Amino acid sequence: VYASLEAHGDALEGFLRPVVEELGLSMRRLGSMFTVFFRATAPTHFAEVKECDIPAFGRFHRACLDRGVYLPPSQFEAAFIPACLSDEDVTFAGTQMVDALRAAVL
Repeated sequence: VYASLEAHGDALEGFLRPVVEELGLSMRRLGSMFTVFFRATAPTHFAEVKECDIPAFGRFHRACLDRGVYLPPSQFEAAFIPACLSDEDVTFAGTQMVDALRAAVL
């Protein structure tokens, strides 16, 4: 199960990271946990997280929900990839999240 979670995390990061960087955002991923941060560099402590563009995160979160991708509702939380997702589910989530990122920032 751990190899599958790592593969799915890597695949999802492959969808997200190029767009995250293109849009001037940042992200962190460790295994099946990830967060997109609405600031240029990934924060290393709570004060930096508070510097994120929280309204943009809200737009991203809403755009994800509208596209069928359910993420934690706060910029201060990490998302977890469930072990039950298929490769197709990860592709769906990745493409929808890319669209949601573009909608939230552009």
